[in-house]
Amino acid sequence: MKTMITGDSHTAALQTGLDVLIAQENWPKEQEIKIKRIGGANNLLIPFFIDRGDRAELIYRRHVKRLPVAEEDGQYDYYGFCGPLHASNLWRRQGHWPSFTPFARKVEGNRDLAPVSTALLKQAVFQEQSHTMQLLELLQRVGTKLFVIEGPRPFRHHRILSKVSPETVIYIDTFYKNLLREWLHSKDIPIIEVPNQCYDEEGFMHDKFRVPAENDMLHGNEEFGALMMQEALKFLQSKS
Repeated sequence: MKTMITGDSHTAALQTGLDVLIAQENWPKEQEIKIKRIGGANNLLIPFFIDRGDRAELIYRRHVKRLPVAEEDGQYDYYGFCGPLHASNLWRRQGHWPSFTPFARKVEGNRDLAPVSTALLKQAVFQEQSHTMQLLELLQRVGTKLFVIEGPRPFRHHRILSKVSPETVIYIDTFYKNLLREWLHSKDIPIIEVPNQCYDEEGFMHDKFRVPAENDMLHGNEEFGALMMQEALKFLQSKS
């Protein structure tokens, strides 16, 4: 079976994790796989492809020119997509949540936080992911077999936690992902979930899965990438 995984910057951890598994001879040779990112998460929040009917022509063409790829670039049985199940673009905005709350109006310290309704939060999620959702629908329309790989939840060392309560960050992350899960299930698109062992009791990622760079507060490391690629492998083997 041949698989291509693409999407946002979290594909980097998947690649380093795959490299580890291959070096350890823990990746079966019959499972051919290629990982190429489209761009960073912010690149996917604005129009990043043109619908050409039988394909999506990517605007950011540095790594991926079109999806599905042209025949001369390979024939893939499955395409995995990394992106829609990572919620940090919403919960890490320093201009938003220090003044607002997804709960009823409340006071934190000396701040009176204004509530954001569930309907507005839902609209924000679907607005952020509208272009990625359109891409997935296009790929399904042309008969492409898909799955989506979940991105990591928040890490405790993220700077936003100095201004926003942990319960708010986890609530937004969970709300965001659950909403997209429902949509993906409605489209019969399988999801490669992050195993529960990656989280602490409050829902934050364990530190052992974070990248060592102090200024990177979002991405998983090669251990996380290897774990997620093992989960992807289970799925692919079940389809072989």
